[in-house]
Amino acid sequence: MYQRVLIRLFTLLLGGLLSVNLAFAGSNQVVSVNALHAFSRGAPDTHPLTVMAPSGVINLFNTFRAGRDPLAINYFGGQGAFRESAELTLVVQALHFGGLDNAIDYVPYVNSGHQRYIDSMVKGRYVMMGESIWLSDVKDREDELYVTQPLVRPGEFYVGLYTHPDNKKALKARTIEQIRKLSIVTNPNWQSDVDVIHAIGFDKVYYAEAFTSMLRMVKRQRADVVLSAFSSNENYEHSWDGGVLIPIPGIKVMFPGSRHWIVSKAHKDGEMVYQALEKGIEALREKGQIRKAYIESGFFNQKAASWKSLEYHMNMTTKASVP
Repeated sequence: MYQRVLIRLFTLLLGGLLSVNLAFAGSNQVVSVNALHAFSRGAPDTHPLTVMAPSGVINLFNTFRAGRDPLAINYFGGQGAFRESAELTLVVQALHFGGLDNAIDYVPYVNSGHQRYIDSMVKGRYVMMGESIWLSDVKDREDELYVTQPLVRPGEFYVGLYTHPDNKKALKARTIEQIRKLSIVTNPNWQSDVDVIHAIGFDKVYYAEAFTSMLRMVKRQRADVVLSAFSSNENYEHSWDGGVLIPIPGIKVMFPGSRHWIVSKAHKDGEMVYQALEKGIEALREKGQIRKAYIESGFFNQKAASWKSLEYHMNMTTKASVP
């Protein structure tokens, strides 16, 4: 659902529009994130690694990093703390523990479609994607991409069913039979979300590719709910200029999939970076750094730990289709 928190989506969009130092859509401009070269610990003749990320994600990362050396970051909360900014920090740490201290050039993309990111990786334009991706989104392309061991393991991630505060029908739903009678909206390109939605068995599923369209549909109750990661706010609400969404209380939905970094097999540095990441992930996992990063950034919400997990069965060998 790679990445699917409604307020975060608008933050990322706004970040992309305001990041004047980043490239516009379709540009091939390479931008070095502020002072990243300054802490490169490799040999003087090492070349920078080109890592792709949406411009809004780079904006979040710069806000979160606040000029700090990512290798020195051990607390992943605070301003700009989201899954994406945590993962761009973990990239640097994983490569370091894997033996690579090359400088990193983050290459921004603005408002590019999900599949365009993946296609760019397949073509070798960039060595890796800075944020993780659901395995289901690249499962058919593993012959073209290196896929690291998981950062988010199956069963670790839960989301809420978010609705409008005035939607009494949705807020009263407690059983899976009642939830199935609700309508839900999602992005047709988010394969993990689509798979979960079909496995639960919602009677009505609507599709919208624009974030604003999804939000408006839930706000106007044209759709009852949308899957979203829990907010770290006290009452779990996601607020934006157009309104507020809250989760159905006491209900959470487990995502059975896993999230991974992907590395280009076509890029000259691909194999080297992949091997370093594999070693680095193992080291970070042993230190407890990966789970710590996800908890402190709010991606793993501990406050909803006692909520009831909606029970459903998913066939992990096939993908749900979109009409």
